[in-house]
Amino acid sequence: WSFYFAGAVGNAPAGAGAYFTRDSANQTEINLSLINTSSPAVGSTIFTLPPGYQPENPKMLTAVSWNVGQTVATIGQAAVFTNGNVVWYSGSPATRLDIYGSYQANGLGQ
Repeated sequence: WSFYFAGAVGNAPAGAGAYFTRDSANQTEINLSLINTSSPAVGSTIFTLPPGYQPENPKMLTAVSWNVGQTVATIGQAAVFTNGNVVWYSGSPATRLDIYGSYQANGLGQ
């Protein structure tokens, strides 16, 4: 997987980005778009959230995967574990994977 942080320049594809925010009540929101540059397997870690952004309990987030022409979408899931690992759980990402969700963070490491 390749992902690009908000505001990335250069080789970041249009629409690609990774955003994760946490408010003063530790409500965390993840919104990211990833470009598939490998042959990932279900269960592979996509990325790891920094300290303070991990959920109190494991959470499942909606993941939408797109075909090569980005004309057909398939619904899947990504898991966010208490150690911060975001793992591809189900779906069939051919080109792009979009993940969105929110949860209560543990707030540790603030």
